[in-house]
Amino acid sequence: MNGFYLSFFTEKTAADDSVDLTIFNRISNSLLIFEKALNGKFTASFRISYELLDTTGSIVYRGYLENKREVTSFSETSGNSSYTQTFATVRVPAAAAFLRGSFTDQTSSREIPLRIRDIRADDFQFIIAGFNGSERTTYLNFSNAAPFNNIGYKIALYLKQAPDDKPEFFFRQKDKDYRLNPEFTGNGKPVFSYADTSVALDHLPDHHNIWVVPSLQAIADEGKGEILVITGGKDTLRSEISCYWINRPAILVYPELAVRALRIIEESDSEISAILRAGDENMYDAIKAYWKKKDPTPGTLYNELMDVFFTRVEYAADAFMTLDRKIGFDTDRGKTYIKYGPADEIKKLISTEGYPVEIWNYKKSNTSFYFADRTRDGSFRLEGTK
Repeated sequence: MNGFYLSFFTEKTAADDSVDLTIFNRISNSLLIFEKALNGKFTASFRISYELLDTTGSIVYRGYLENKREVTSFSETSGNSSYTQTFATVRVPAAAAFLRGSFTDQTSSREIPLRIRDIRADDFQFIIAGFNGSERTTYLNFSNAAPFNNIGYKIALYLKQAPDDKPEFFFRQKDKDYRLNPEFTGNGKPVFSYADTSVALDHLPDHHNIWVVPSLQAIADEGKGEILVITGGKDTLRSEISCYWINRPAILVYPELAVRALRIIEESDSEISAILRAGDENMYDAIKAYWKKKDPTPGTLYNELMDVFFTRVEYAADAFMTLDRKIGFDTDRGKTYIKYGPADEIKKLISTEGYPVEIWNYKKSNTSFYFADRTRDGSFRLEGTK
């Protein structure tokens, strides 16, 4: 579910019949219905119900989390940039293997089922971590995955047993192995606490070996992968880790539409034809290959320029759609927005003949675009530049 992230961390207890399961949730404000309170603030509340199942599908534990969110401005009630984080640690039967549940916005009573998650611990576990201004470690909830973006998040690896020799670490993806050089930071057990809107990560003395990988940014592509730990030259420990593009422009789900948008900036028919020849299954990879030649940071697989372009396309598709449902990136305003970005200033006027006019000013290039909607259908055709 877009805007909802669920992850977990498991700890064996002294008793073999139970484990401590910490469940983390990060909920975008866009999923919540806010009401304005008498104090002028906006409030929302939600409930997350979950069940734990064993390998036969029998329920071995039920629980729920409830929380409220209060913001001071209306602008904070929407979008994926504002969110609420919750976590809870519960002792559950060791037989628990899968988690299923639902998210409920309590204002509207809207209920959304959550996909079933495998919660069985791998041979070792990892935590995605970041640092704020005070350099305190922050737990980052991306549903037990590494974000595919331009931010180098650290990954803390927790080995259950202390290896006899210094272990070797590798990241494997698409049949390729990449050696990792993590730093050993000591022994400890992760402890979580609230820190404003974040979850802080600290450690108590424990037998876990903690190794910190600076980032997978330079080597990880979108998709599934795994981290391998070779101990004693023979034993291999594995933990799956997926890399996915956080807030990937939705238009990329429809490659043919994305290629159509490329024609706005690509005049070469041969370039477009080469992408189309890739076929439906490989078209997305062909689009990425096209943008790789324009990548401002070729040392990483994430392409900032591709992200900027398709984010603009996605915005233009809706923002400049005409009354007869012509997709917005095919309009003159949409094409201008995609090529040059948001204008520094937009003047909205009514002509002497009564039709709407917009003048977009770009200060850096000292350029203005004059759009007129003579047909009054939202088309706003470009009639001049200066």
